[in-house]
Amino acid sequence: MQRHGNIWKFTRNYQTTPEMKDNTPKNIAFIHGDFPFGGAEKVTLDIAEYLAHAGYRIYVFATCFRKEAMPEGKEYPIEVILLPKHDVVKSREDANFICNEIKRLDIRVVVPVAKRLKHIGLIRMTGAKIVYAHHNMPFHEARAYIDRAWAKGMRSPLRFLEWLFISYPKYVLFGEAKRRETAFYKGSYAECDRYVMLCEEYKDEIVRRLGLDPADNKLRVIENYQTLPEHINYRKENVILYTGRLSYADKRLDRLIDAWKLIYDRLPDWKVMIVGEGKDRKNLEKRIRKAQLPRISLEGFSNNVSGYYDIASISVLVSTYEGWPLSLTESQANGLIPVVFGSFAAVKYLIGTSGKYGFIVRPFDITAFAETLYKAAKMPEEQKLAMRKDITEKVRTGYTMEKCGEKWKKLFDELTD
Repeated sequence: MQRHGNIWKFTRNYQTTPEMKDNTPKNIAFIHGDFPFGGAEKVTLDIAEYLAHAGYRIYVFATCFRKEAMPEGKEYPIEVILLPKHDVVKSREDANFICNEIKRLDIRVVVPVAKRLKHIGLIRMTGAKIVYAHHNMPFHEARAYIDRAWAKGMRSPLRFLEWLFISYPKYVLFGEAKRRETAFYKGSYAECDRYVMLCEEYKDEIVRRLGLDPADNKLRVIENYQTLPEHINYRKENVILYTGRLSYADKRLDRLIDAWKLIYDRLPDWKVMIVGEGKDRKNLEKRIRKAQLPRISLEGFSNNVSGYYDIASISVLVSTYEGWPLSLTESQANGLIPVVFGSFAAVKYLIGTSGKYGFIVRPFDITAFAETLYKAAKMPEEQKLAMRKDITEKVRTGYTMEKCGEKWKKLFDELTD
């Protein structure tokens, strides 16, 4: 990996298929904020690795490159191009910079990932095709606006008055949150050539809410993929694990803390480990101290979570909303038993409802979640072992790159041929 001005280049060479060797590479660019940061960026890296073998060259426009957050032990066939003003959503100067790079590099398709760009019209004028990649559950934004305003209102009596007399009437009673949400979807849909969702239910929701034709060729469903590690440790320790961002509006780790408070005394040989960083860290630390909870730790950021996956027995998600959470599929690939709120439609694909591949809890019943965690922890070890093997087999056959990567290749082939 080398840096040339504002460009990070990864030097690993990928062999293309024989039919592509004599052709000029097809150049694709993804647009992110901080890179890498979470699941969306991991998906981009996976797509790049797959498409490199098919003769594609992948660029990433980013506001910041977090070299230390790149997965350890791998180099991906991408070039990360840093934006001069570090404002991918609003900056006209950054949009002009992207346009110039599109022309210079002959980029054929641009993929904004979960971002609606204010100056997307400038990018369209270059002739590049636009693929909007919606990395989350659709129509979660209104709830997020309200939750963030409520959390802000709980910080002090003065903030609470602001919530009660300004934020609540604005976002809830007068419907500002819903209006913003609808405008975002209508705008992002109108501005793109293809619109990618993570599962059929998300596609159906977009069609229903925007009044679209279900047969519209613009809409595509492409799931995320997950590979199995070379080694899986099936004999686990008594650890309940969360991996991901520490953010309030979506991840809501306060629910996990509250659930642990209900059962920690009945699981004296178990502990909870929270791996990740984010703006909600201080609030979570305060909540743990106030409740005087034992055996629950905030481990901080790690770019190599395999060590945690090796030892942990149970993985958890307590999110208000998710799209297709890679933290869940990664934990499944490592044999962890998931306990998850059923707060997003894709969960039925990832876990199912039979109880064979994990446990789905009614949103957002903290007591039920705690009792389900207790039930999973107290299962006989041989039952846990059988479930872990079933879970990893589901990953091996269900989330293959051949299925997901080929869908991306087909989409890009359509737009570049």
